[in-house]
Parts: sequence; C-alpha cells; structure tokens
Amino acid sequence: MRKKSATTLAAIACAIGMLLSGCGSAEPSASNENAGGNVITAFNTEPQNTLIPGNTNETSGAMVIQLLFANLVAFDNKGDAKM
Repeated sequence: MRKKSATTLAAIACAIGMLLSGCGSAEPSASNENAGGNVITAFNTEPQNTLIPGNTNETSGAMVIQLLFANLVAFDNKGDAKM
C-alpha cells in the first residue's frame, strides 16, 4: 500500500508541475534584451554581416552558415576532397 501511495503522490506532483509550467506569459518580458529582434546565435557567437555565404568572412558568420547550408564537399586529414 505504501508503494502505491508514493507512486500516486509522485504522479500528482508531476501533474501539478506540468500545470504550472503552462502558466507563462505569451508576451516577452521587459528584461529580455532581444524582445522583438531577430538574433541568430551559433556556438555562443553572433555573425557580424548578413548571412550570405559569399560575403561571410568572420568566424562567427561562418559557423552559422555551416549550420544552415549543406556542405557539398568534405575534406579528409590529407586535404583530399570527398563527396
């Protein structure tokens, strides 16, 4: 009987937690810096230029471009191209 009551208590606690997690606001809070802005972050950095593959020269933008677009060619340790 004790095991059943412990399971029931755990299930009730989980249900209350799920109910309370849905009580958030749909509007962004005033403390949010990026409220209303579009910020793309990859590897904890932000690109300096627009996300055009031929116009991205800095490391941060290259990381985002690498995540967005498929690589057509990969290179092994010797520098040989592989498809």
